[in-house]
Amino acid sequence: MDTINDMTEGKVSQKILGFFFPMLWTNLLQQLYSVADTAIVGKGIGDNALAAVGIIAAVSLFIIGFSMGLTNGFSVIIAQSYGSADHSRVRKTVWQSVRLCVIIAVILTAFSIVFLKQILQIMQTDSIIMKDTLSYGRIIFGGLAVTVAYNLCSGILRALGDSKTPFKAIIISSTVNIVLDILMIFLLKTGVAGAAFATITAQLVSMIICILKIKTLTIMKYDKEERVPDREISSLLLKNGLPMAFMNSLTAVGCMIVQAYINKLGVDYTSAYSVCTKYLNLFMLPSITAGFTVSAFTGQNFGAKKFDRIREGVRAGLLISFISYIILGAVMNIFPSQLAKFIGHRNIPRR
Repeated sequence: MDTINDMTEGKVSQKILGFFFPMLWTNLLQQLYSVADTAIVGKGIGDNALAAVGIIAAVSLFIIGFSMGLTNGFSVIIAQSYGSADHSRVRKTVWQSVRLCVIIAVILTAFSIVFLKQILQIMQTDSIIMKDTLSYGRIIFGGLAVTVAYNLCSGILRALGDSKTPFKAIIISSTVNIVLDILMIFLLKTGVAGAAFATITAQLVSMIICILKIKTLTIMKYDKEERVPDREISSLLLKNGLPMAFMNSLTAVGCMIVQAYINKLGVDYTSAYSVCTKYLNLFMLPSITAGFTVSAFTGQNFGAKKFDRIREGVRAGLLISFISYIILGAVMNIFPSQLAKFIGHRNIPRR
């Protein structure tokens, strides 16, 4: 059954919040299982493994962040096509997005695996954790195609106003990830490689659920001529996706520079920074989700040429972001030690 959500009609605040909350729970669960993953690694393997996972998280922001920016940009064009009620163009745009993502996934996978060690050396990764970091990173980046596919599929669903299917997918995949983490680390003693395998497997489950949902949508019933290469649509997708991709990667470069300086201080500081980063990502979720919500809402209404609704939607997104920063920022500053101890970082460095 179709669950496409037309955001060009109806009360703006109702549409925004109806899309925002399922997507917030999706992103929250994704971050919570990331925190759980980190906590299991910290408690089951130790601070060195925790540091290794944290370093790869910084590199992931550079490489996987590029693909996320690209697919987010693609989803805006898909939303615009849907908002203009041109369903044939929606299908063409989705198909061209798939073609481009296959190419990008191959390039990013090859780059990340071939140059991972050099990147870690530039980041001044401690030799004590280099082996674990490489082991974890090669599995994570080896499964990059799965990550790109999931990001694209969830982006397509968001563009069509469906934030509930990714939520269901994350509930299932989070459970898979945590169960596999416990199995791999505590029972099979596979170390950080087991944690990486659990993460990629969970991502694969999410991807399959989203693909199966997309295939049930009536709007996704293709004609043969809609599957042919289209230079005009491909150019439009890249024109919109590449700036977002490079923006993410440039932000990641700054994070990698900070990570390099942290790494110079020793493994204790690296693992402490890893803990902090997990919580920062978690607490930034409401504002990030508000951005995704406004992006989908704006895309559909831009296609429908309803610019007053766009302005109202942007104001609603800004209000959500402001309130979340005040509340969650206070929690982060009032309870830092308690949050760190929950994940399992024992040696909190002080100066």
